[in-house]
Amino acid sequence: MFEQDVVFFERIKKERIKRQKIINSGNRLQESNLMGISKVFDEYYFLTKLQLYCAYLSHSKIINPEMLDYSSEDFLLIREIIHLVEAKKLWTPQIQIYNQLRKLFEKIEEASPSSDTQYQNVLGLINDHAASLTSRDLEEIYSFLANYCIRRLNKGEKHYGLNYFLISIKLLGLQYQVKKKKKKVLPGIVFRNMIVSALKLKESSVFSTLDGKDLSLSGSDARFADAYEWIEAFMKVYAPKLDHKEQKLYVPYCQALVAFDQRKFARAYKVLKNPLRQRGVFVNMNIKVLNLKIIYEINATKPSILAFDEVEVGKVLEAFRGLLRDENKRKNELNYQIEFYTLFEKLFRKLFRLYNNYQGLLYNSQDTRFVQEKKELKDLIENTHFPYKKWFLEKLEEIK
Repeated sequence: MFEQDVVFFERIKKERIKRQKIINSGNRLQESNLMGISKVFDEYYFLTKLQLYCAYLSHSKIINPEMLDYSSEDFLLIREIIHLVEAKKLWTPQIQIYNQLRKLFEKIEEASPSSDTQYQNVLGLINDHAASLTSRDLEEIYSFLANYCIRRLNKGEKHYGLNYFLISIKLLGLQYQVKKKKKKVLPGIVFRNMIVSALKLKESSVFSTLDGKDLSLSGSDARFADAYEWIEAFMKVYAPKLDHKEQKLYVPYCQALVAFDQRKFARAYKVLKNPLRQRGVFVNMNIKVLNLKIIYEINATKPSILAFDEVEVGKVLEAFRGLLRDENKRKNELNYQIEFYTLFEKLFRKLFRLYNNYQGLLYNSQDTRFVQEKKELKDLIENTHFPYKKWFLEKLEEIK
């Protein structure tokens, strides 16, 4: 039984005992606590229905509406409950918070200023009433907010990256750092997403505001100079919480991501060397992508490293294409992701060919063939919408 249910059942029991004592006293002139019992039931029912409705909104508007074979109208009395809550007929801190969450999700298609205000309203309520919320309450609320931030990010509102990052820190602390809690295994994709989020925020001043307690490092007063220092501390705390198999996969991958972001390409290459012996985890595709980007940079800066290891970029590309074919056969439900990585392979091949054909040559700007090929590739890259677009454009502009 969930903690919230236990609390309410105890309250209901207490009100029932109070009623029974009045009845047993034989005092017919004393009200027998009918309203006391009714109010607890109302609070429990209203809160539970709002929680379920918010979960429904999260799934239908954020995750995958096709998974559900019911609609909002199937939540009986939910409109009546919302009306009574809005009229402040029942107005507890928990009910206030879930009602504001409900508004947040129902207005998810509205313009950013409106959503920003509503988001801050929810955070304000949580901070004001944190003492009255259980850890399970907070986990659920922060999970909803994290999903909401992801949706706003997917709509192109990049400033929600900071919101997602800060909420995720709180959520991870609740889920994996609370004492006396059964040890939980941290999913590798969550570990990776936190590091990617931090790297995207590396220009932000947020890291100077975080300390060891923000990262759930008990007793630490350390401040973080930048994103890289925070990531290092994060990995020390959370890498051991990964499943052993995922540790071997995600830790070197994330270390290489950081090194690549720092333009320490040789280190990234060394960390990620021969990473793809494992199968069955789709992150392998992301590792392959990173591996290709690292190899491209090494080829442009220290090609002797590739020569020493007898690494041929063309063969690595063919291995990548082979992995795409393999994944496509085994995971038809991931066709949209296959298309994403297929596009990466296509652009990478064209970029690498252009580099090999023209890099270091004189008078490229006067070569009509070079100018045309570069323009065609630039147009192709600019017409895409995926995370590697910026890197491709940077590499293309370096070919002169």
